[in-house]
Amino acid sequence: MKGERQHTSKIFDMTVELMVSDILSGKYVGQTTKDIANQLNVTSSTIRGIFSGYYFQHITSKFSKQQLKLAGNMINGLNRFTDNEIRDIRCRIKNCQTLNSIAKLYNVNGCIISSIKTGKTYKNVV
Repeated sequence: MKGERQHTSKIFDMTVELMVSDILSGKYVGQTTKDIANQLNVTSSTIRGIFSGYYFQHITSKFSKQQLKLAGNMINGLNRFTDNEIRDIRCRIKNCQTLNSIAKLYNVNGCIISSIKTGKTYKNVV
């Protein structure tokens, strides 16, 4: 809030609150942190700082930690798959397809597929 009061902030309280709400409602589906940062004329690190609680804590405190984590995951590509896609990815892994080849099919980084394989993400999808 200090930056906004001194007219040095590039992003304002209301914009941050609206951004988080819009991400949670699905408005930014398929967009990355960088895409959103470009739209708001700020850096990607500013967006990441908002979701990590480093910036705009007085605004982000209005949302639960789960909501912020979900919103952060959504724009970082961690919640981009449908349940059926997760099942397909797991089937491909089971059939010994390489993680990188699966990642290329879904246009994501191999570490995201690895997180699915190890159960770090999408634990709820059976």
